[in-house]
Amino acid sequence: MEQKRIRWSLFIGSALTVMLTMGFLWILNSSDSPQLQHMLGLCILILGGSAVISLFFFFWKGPVFHIRGRIETGNIMAMLIAVLVVIQLAFAFAAYFQKEQYLRFELYDQHLEEAVIRAELWSTAVELLTTLVISVFFSVEIVWLMIKLTTERKQQEDRIQPTALSYVRQIAFVFYFASRLSSAFIPIMAKSFGETFLGMSANGAAALPQSAETLLTCAAIFITTEILTRKGWKLPFGIGLLLVALGTFLSAISPTLPVFIGARAVVGLGYGFCWMTLRNLALFGKNDSEQAWGFSMLNAGLYAGMNCGSSLGAILAEKFGYQNVFFMAAALTLLCSFMIIRMENAVLQKKEETVTKEKVREGFSVWDKLQVVSFSVFMIAPSCIVASYLGYFLPLYFESIGRGVADVGRAQLLYGMIIVYVGPKLSKLLIERDKKLITSNYIYNLLFSAGLLLVGCFGGMTTAIIAVLCLAVGDSFGFSVQNNYFLALPSVKRMGASKSLSYLSFLKKITEMLGPTMFALVIALGYERGVRLMGIVFIAAVAVFFVTQLVYKKMKVQEDTAG
Repeated sequence: MEQKRIRWSLFIGSALTVMLTMGFLWILNSSDSPQLQHMLGLCILILGGSAVISLFFFFWKGPVFHIRGRIETGNIMAMLIAVLVVIQLAFAFAAYFQKEQYLRFELYDQHLEEAVIRAELWSTAVELLTTLVISVFFSVEIVWLMIKLTTERKQQEDRIQPTALSYVRQIAFVFYFASRLSSAFIPIMAKSFGETFLGMSANGAAALPQSAETLLTCAAIFITTEILTRKGWKLPFGIGLLLVALGTFLSAISPTLPVFIGARAVVGLGYGFCWMTLRNLALFGKNDSEQAWGFSMLNAGLYAGMNCGSSLGAILAEKFGYQNVFFMAAALTLLCSFMIIRMENAVLQKKEETVTKEKVREGFSVWDKLQVVSFSVFMIAPSCIVASYLGYFLPLYFESIGRGVADVGRAQLLYGMIIVYVGPKLSKLLIERDKKLITSNYIYNLLFSAGLLLVGCFGGMTTAIIAVLCLAVGDSFGFSVQNNYFLALPSVKRMGASKSLSYLSFLKKITEMLGPTMFALVIALGYERGVRLMGIVFIAAVAVFFVTQLVYKKMKVQEDTAG
């Protein structure tokens, strides 16, 4: 009887996922001619109905349960993804050829150019492929949520509140999905006000909303941990959600650039509360194994949400406008707040510092200090500044070369996919082969610097996407090797892990805040010329750090000899 109930619950959830996907496919084609809409609508009904029937038979008699009674998550996920892939590929072929026939008719009737037809068909194909990737990400998260809800129903019947750690993946997915819906067009919208600010150029003013957002995120870092240790995680996360929703709503109705900057600052403050809360939820695990699992679940939900949100929001913005996407994002953020109402409120336990002040002072020799400073300035800072390439430079650059917001969203989706699927394996490989991690850090910084140089030397959409690939591959392992190398520095080790991580997080956020402004300054020289200069400067920074390392090693040998 219990298995029957679970089968029905999983079927309903899977069927809803299919219907949501088909609904979005309908939205994508809502701007087509009535005749074409009718044909595609009929296709959606047939394919959607076939998918639901297939899922019904699978959940009715299929291998949903193991012989020992546990749910076969892999089988369910494989079935749902297979159904979504098949129906979307079938719809893609039908939509492509029907649209081609329609455009060919328009070619003879209205004398359309062949190039226009090819561009329209290419756009259709890319949109359908993007939808396929998004739906796969989305379905994976839905499957995880459905299984957790069905298997933990007994706990709820026994009045046991579910823990935040057990749902950290789902919470992160919904939050980042909602908060990243507008990420592809923030600088474009800022620039659209056509206003200057404090004598800045239009591009310079367009950098201010993101900088304000990052600055307020930094402010929340220092407040959140204190609330977590006193009131539990639900209060700071709830405050964060309300602030993000409010700021997003204000972003939609902002009449001027200063108001828009203020709205994004409110979003940043709320984002800081939510980000720090989610980061600390993993620490609620009872042991190291649970904490490691929590961090892996957090990262999975985070990147899946960012991937789906940024690419989907970009497509919706081209169809319905920026303002409506902001309204959607605000509503989804509030929806996330309903997810946490019935969850257990846990308090973050304070951990005693084991590192004495004497030990800290003992480890801070002049050369150790210089090593920390040089790595922070010449290696960490450039990697944080270049993060604005994706969120600030790329939207403005694509706009300047006549590309749409949807192209920005697809570039961000590509970035996220590499982070998710390449990052873990590449990080493990490099850490195993490069024990000191210095070589990996050199590769990281040279990789994204080379990407900037490519755009600066050749220009165009293709090289801009190649630069995204360079940044994605670099970030896929760069975050981990950079953090591990920094924490292994002699002075940092003596400072203690907790203080060191706080310092590193603050340093990165402050530098990220400067990123849009730095890009705005170099853009004033011209898009290609500006990023070319930035790439050269970042390569020079790597060279300077290399020299400082040689000097550090030499002076440490002399210091040890004298000692």
